[in-house]
Formats: sequence, structure tokens, C-alpha cells
Amino acid sequence: MLARFRNNLVGLTADIEKAFLMVSIKEEDRNMLRFLWFDNPEQDRPKLAQFRFNRLLFGLRPSPSILGATIAHHLSLYKQSEPEMSALLEKSFYVDDLLSGTVNDEKTLEIYHKSKRIMADGGFNLRKWNSNSAKVMSEISNSEMPREDSITPKKSWSDVTVIEDDQSFAKTTTGLGSPSTKDDTVIKVLGLKWNTLSDELFFDFSSLHTYATSLPLNKRSVLKVTSKIFDPMGFLTPFTIGLKILFQDLCVDKINWDEALHGKPLEKWKSLLDEIRCFETVHIPRCYFVATPVEVQIHAFGDASEHAYAAVVYLRSCYEDGRIHVRLATSKSKVAPMTKQSIPRLELLGALSLARLVDKFKASIGGNHKTVYWTDSMTTLCWIKNQRIWKQYVQYRVDEIRGLTSKDSWRHCPGHSNPADLPSRGLTAKTLATCETWWKGPEFLYLPESEWPENRTTQSEDEVALNEVVKSPSTTVHSLVSNSANMPEKKINQIIDINRFHDLTNLLRVTALVIKTAESFKNAVINKEGTRREHLRLNATDVNEAERLWILTVQRSAFSKEIAFLLSKERSCTPTTYVTQFGLFLDEEVIKCKGRLNNAPLPVNTKNPILLPAKHEFTRLLIKHSHESAKHSGIRDTLTTLRERYWVLRGREAVKGFIRSCVTCLKHEGSPYGTLPPDDLPSNRARLRRTVVRRNE
Repeated sequence: MLARFRNNLVGLTADIEKAFLMVSIKEEDRNMLRFLWFDNPEQDRPKLAQFRFNRLLFGLRPSPSILGATIAHHLSLYKQSEPEMSALLEKSFYVDDLLSGTVNDEKTLEIYHKSKRIMADGGFNLRKWNSNSAKVMSEISNSEMPREDSITPKKSWSDVTVIEDDQSFAKTTTGLGSPSTKDDTVIKVLGLKWNTLSDELFFDFSSLHTYATSLPLNKRSVLKVTSKIFDPMGFLTPFTIGLKILFQDLCVDKINWDEALHGKPLEKWKSLLDEIRCFETVHIPRCYFVATPVEVQIHAFGDASEHAYAAVVYLRSCYEDGRIHVRLATSKSKVAPMTKQSIPRLELLGALSLARLVDKFKASIGGNHKTVYWTDSMTTLCWIKNQRIWKQYVQYRVDEIRGLTSKDSWRHCPGHSNPADLPSRGLTAKTLATCETWWKGPEFLYLPESEWPENRTTQSEDEVALNEVVKSPSTTVHSLVSNSANMPEKKINQIIDINRFHDLTNLLRVTALVIKTAESFKNAVINKEGTRREHLRLNATDVNEAERLWILTVQRSAFSKEIAFLLSKERSCTPTTYVTQFGLFLDEEVIKCKGRLNNAPLPVNTKNPILLPAKHEFTRLLIKHSHESAKHSGIRDTLTTLRERYWVLRGREAVKGFIRSCVTCLKHEGSPYGTLPPDDLPSNRARLRRTVVRRNE
């Protein structure tokens, strides 16, 4: 959302006044919001009384999602009358905050008037309007001025502290008072500070520095301070990665949480704390552009070191007068895995992180912009661009990169011109604050495309890259798709280990994905398509086909004689016991029981159930699924649910054995602990004592 907000020349923000209290709670749900309070707080000894919230309460865990769903429902009512504005507002709200804008003042004012009217129809009052345009703010201030005949409600208590809602209506609705004060031009936008006068984003870590210096010098304090640096766009990544590397080093050295730091970690921690206030001089332009560009390009850089890997994204905009501007858009860095990896593999991780980051960034800002991916690793480019079978670690990541990007969009850049090298190694705050390469991108982006670094061809004979080539790839193929007229031999159990699954739904979905992937590979070979594949999506037909495949596999392993008899054209041989007992027949290669309910008004699967053996893992998963569908009922209900589609041999015994091992049923129906056997009597009760009887003389 912040990336989309920076894409507008004129920014516009607002929030909903008392947003949660504008949502009413259903009458039947209000009992869940009961609370105790005083019936009359002004009395000396007030009595307790029960109350219920009639409105959505701020602070409850589901409150933000309920508010978001309410706003989305309200906006959906305007999809026909105001389709563009409804779509714009749907992606511009974050809980009760509105972040929007457009290319000029006129369209921004149009957004203001329409959004104000649409949200007011639902009982939501948009207020605290802010913009970097003086014209827009002047028009909004005039529109938000209170009427002369407005009546201010009286206060019930005279000593109430003045809060925001008690201030002037104009200041509440526009967020502005006197334009000469600093606080009037500085607001918070989703955690970032925005100076609307200069249209810049900046950081203020003075309070964080005071808090950090008050903490003890230990590992716990490092984590506390690191987590408090809010930098969602990654502007300070070259500095924050130093904090992350320090914390990882402390974990590797197995330093206890409250153990005092000593030596180099202590010196590094103090140095980082002293430098954190240097960012007060850093101001980032809010908008990516200085005017309406004629062309916008996305340039993304990836790099890695032995400590971390990083990705950086820049926007390069060209204007009619020939000017070229490059702005830092976003970045992301991660510390290197604890398991030691080679530098080429870390470079590959940086490329994968880059592909993911650009994919999310492009989805945020929209548009169809030319995208160029840069890396200084020839090995990584060789892995991405060459069609070889790499080892699993490399192949898995290369496949994801190819799915998110085009291999032709990757280029090589020199290491000294790669800005992603800065967050992969780390920079001090003083150096970062004045680093032109980081804030404005490499110098070659300001040159024509013909003067960019030469797009070197990857060498397929790269020794480092060839170390990840599979030497002798296996040629074993299990066919899941057959065009033969004869009955195919299903071998899904040789590909998927059913013993690794504990849920029928998961088994069927994984099987469906395997089948669909195999078919996509087959179609790619036949049609000679590229290696880039679309995301596989499952539907009910795919899951049903996977279930049928498992049924065929189970029946062919358990009822081979019955299948041979049913397929034989000469029925002179003696039928097996099951064929005679159940009246077995083949229905699209599946063995079914004939039964005696063909005239009953029941589903076809119930009248002719599928035959399955009792002792098979697939049957156990079916019984488990039926037992859970019957809400963990007894043997009869579970067996009835199972027999709606399947007839399991010795089904009652199989269901009974499963229910006995059901953990949920044991918890609810298990017998209590038995009485402990009595202990031995204490010694003072087990000893023989001499009894003295006294007689009265």
C-alpha cells in the first residue's frame, strides 16, 4: 500500500472517525460482549451492573477484520454506479486509514468528494485530510468548515481533559491547525512520518535511541531494539542488516539472553546505537516521479555475501525534456542461513529474493513496466538461463525464478556498480545517509540503454555452475497418462508414499497436483512450449480423478483374480467367492457391488458401492474421513457414512479397530483412572501393644 501511495504525484490521506463504533453488533451476538461497570460512577459507593456493547469494540482481535469486511461490503454496493471509485477505495483502505492520490489536483479533489459521499452513505465520516498539494488542502478546508448554525453538545463533566475529539471541527477534519507549526505539516502514514510541505518521508529515532540506551547491554536488548525499527519499504536495509548479523552471531556463539556483552560484540552494539540518530538528516522523496513520465522502468539488483543476501528495486523514469530520474523503491535483506552455503548458492538465494520482491512490488503499483534484473554473479545467470538438470537445491530455486521472471530479462552488472552489495555487507549510518549509489541508484541508469554494462553471455562450461549439474539423471518414468486401449497399469503408489499421509484430503490434493504436473510436462513436450509454466490450480474434477486413481490402484493389488475373471470374455472358469457373493461388475474399470437396492431412491454410489479391502492404508484414511464427517460418532454411524460410497470387506471390524485408536474419542470416552491399591498400615498401627487392665479395689 505504501508503494502504491508513492506512485501518485498528489498524495491524499484521511481516516474514518470512530470507525469501529460505526459498526453495529447483532442483537443475538451482544451477549458475547458483556462487561461489568458502575451503575452510577458519581456515587460514593456505586453498585456493579452488567452492560453489553452494542457497537464493534476497538481492541478485540477480530475487530479489524470485521471492520474491513463491513467496508468492503459497503463499497461493493457501488460497483455498478461508481465502479472506478469503488475499486480505488477497496485497495486504498488499511483498516480505517485511507491512502490514495492521483496525478493532479483536479482528480484528487474528485476522489475527495466522491469518497466522502460514498463513505458517508454507510455512516463513515472521513476526516483528518492531508495532502502535499496546497490547492487541494485549501479546497478541503473550505468544504470541511463548520456551519454557523452548528450546535456544540454540552459536556456532562466540567473537568474532562481536552482530547482530540474536543478540538475544533476544522482541525479534526483536516488534521491542520496553524500552518506555521511543525506538527501541522508532519503526519504519520502507516507508521512512516510524512512532511506534507516538502513531500518527503523521514525517520525520527530520538525516542528509540533514548529507549535503547536505557536497556542493559545484552542479547535481549539487541532483539528489542532491532524489532522496534519500523522500515517497511527497506530504506535503511544496509544499516539494519548489521543489527541482524550481530544478533545471529550472538546466537551462533550461544550467548544467553541476559548475559552481558563483552569484547567485539559489545563494541559493535555501542557503535550501532551511537549511529542510529544519524538518520534524522535523511529525507526520502515520497513520490517516485517529479512530473508525469513518458516511460517508467523497474530495475532490480541482487547480491550476496557470506553474511547476508539482499535485493534492491529502483524506478527509472524518463521525461519529455530528456531528464532521467532514478528513485529507490524498496529493498529486502536476509542473513545467510546458519547452515554454511557457498557464495554462488547465496547469490542464487539473492536472485530468488529479488524475483519475489519485484513480483509483489509490481502487483502493488500496477501497470506494465519494463523490468530488468541485474546480478554480478555469472554462475547465477548460467543456472537461470541454461536448460540443464541441476541438483535439487539449485533446480528448485531456478524453477521458481523462471516462473516469476523471464530469463531474457536477466543481465550482468559489475560488482562495483551493484547497489545490492551495500545491504549484503552492511554500512554505517553515517555512510548510508550520504551514499548517492544507494538513494539514487548506479550511475549507468542515467545513461542511454546502449551505454549500459554489456550483457555478457553465460558460459555453459562455467566450472562452478557445472558442480551443480546432475551427473547421471535417472531415466525411470512412471506413466500416469496412457492412450492405450488396454487397461493401464496404475503405479501411483510407487510415486507417492501413502504411509506419509494422515489425512485423505491432503493425499488426494497431492496426487491431483502430481497428475496435473505430469500432464503439463507432457503437453509442453508435445507442443514444444517454453519452460515457463503457469500456476497449477486444482478443481473438483482433478481431486475426483485422483481418488479414482487410488481406488484403481488398491483394487488391482487386492482383487487381481476378480479383475481377471471380470475381464475374461470366456466365463467358463469358476468365479471367485467375492464375485458370487457381492455380484461384482466393472464400471469404468472400477469394481462395484451389485447389491439388491437398485430400485431404491438412493444415489448410484449407494446402490452400487465400490469394493475395497479392509487392510489397506487408503481404506484406513477413508474410515478416518468418514469418522470425522460423522463428528466422531460410534461404530454404527461411521459405518453408515462409509457405506454411502464404499463397501469394505469386514467393515464393522475395520471401523471398530480404528475407533479404538482414535485419540479424540479416547479423550472424551476414556474411563477414569482406577483406584490405587491401599498402602500398608503405618507402623504405629501394625505393632502389638500390651494392654493393661486396672481394676477398682
